[in-house]
Formats: sequence, C-alpha cells, structure tokens
Amino acid sequence: SIRGKYKPLECLVVELGVMKVLQLEPSLPARLISVLADKDVGTHAKELVKKMTASHWNALGEEGSQWERCWLDPLLALFVTGSASQRQYAAEFCLPLLFDVNPTMLTTILRKLDERRRRSGEDVLP
Repeated sequence: SIRGKYKPLECLVVELGVMKVLQLEPSLPARLISVLADKDVGTHAKELVKKMTASHWNALGEEGSQWERCWLDPLLALFVTGSASQRQYAAEFCLPLLFDVNPTMLTTILRKLDERRRRSGEDVLP
C-alpha cells in the first residue's frame, strides 16, 4: 500500500532522529513535498512531513534559514515548475503544514516567490 511507504520512515525519524535521516537522505524533503503535491498520494505522506518538519525545526533552534532551504525551497520550486493542479494542491496542503511549524515565514515566502517571479518572468502562484 502507498501508506506503507511512509510509516517505516516515520519510525526511522523517531528512532534515528530527523537530523540523521536527513543526513542519510538529503533529498527526502524535496521528494516528500513533491508527493504532497500529488492529490492521489499526498495524504499518506502528510503525517510524516508534519513530524519531520516540526522535529527538524526544533533540532535546528535558531537556524531557520537551514530549515527554509530544506523544506521551503523545494515547495517554492514546485510552484515554479509544477503543473497548475500541483501548484494548487501544494498551496492548499503543503503550505499549511509548513506554516504550522513556522508561522512567521510569510515574509520569506513572498520575498522568495518575488525573486523567482522576476527571474522566470512568470506568475508562480496558483
């Protein structure tokens, strides 16, 4: 089952810690963000992402920029490269997960989206 892919990862995060899991698989956040933007499987990865983003935020303490590079940057890249439905689903389901962890990141999101919009010349919001 699809859900079966994410429960073992949740266990690894609990047992090894989020920092070790991310050290072993640095691309995991980008892959999970991509999964969350897929309406057919995103709900199955939601709990894992909630746990990982919160644990990672807490482990980093004041290093919010590292957390943003890890979790926010892949999401913003999806807004630029994803289909309209992926962007919509990401805005509806991914952003709230990240805002739950870091409610003050709105300014950073707007700044980064504006930078990407200027570089690409396209609107990046759904």
